Amino acid sequence: MTTLASSLKSKILIIDDDPTATELLEVLLASSDYHVITTYSGEKGLEIIHQNPPDLIILDLLMPGMDGWQTCLEIRKFSNIPIIIISVITSPEIIAKTLNLGADEYLTKPVSVSMLTACVENLIRRANTEKIMRTKR
Repeated sequence: MTTLASSLKSKILIIDDDPTATELLEVLLASSDYHVITTYSGEKGLEIIHQNPPDLIILDLLMPGMDGWQTCLEIRKFSNIPIIIISVITSPEIIAKTLNLGADEYLTKPVSVSMLTACVENLIRRANTEKIMRTKR
């Protein structure tokens, strides 16, 4: 269950070249009071992150141009924003590689709404706790 305190004004960036999947995720997350921004390429996603950093990123792996792996690596060069990968790839080796590159969670398509919501809430809560701890130092 999404609590208003955990999601209100939390900004989520979705980077996925599939407009149908992106729209579905956007509707789902917006209905849980998240502010959702979407883009269809890794390059544009990086621009958005630099200009207006989100609280969490949902990233697809298989995209033309800069794929999800490259995008994840580039993000990790300058940011610790939580990243959830959502992909059709189910290979344990690929999942492990992706997590080792810096992704925080890996969900396979079709993604369960309850799993996605739980991952989003957990990662945003953890990131907010870390921000509070840093400001208290």
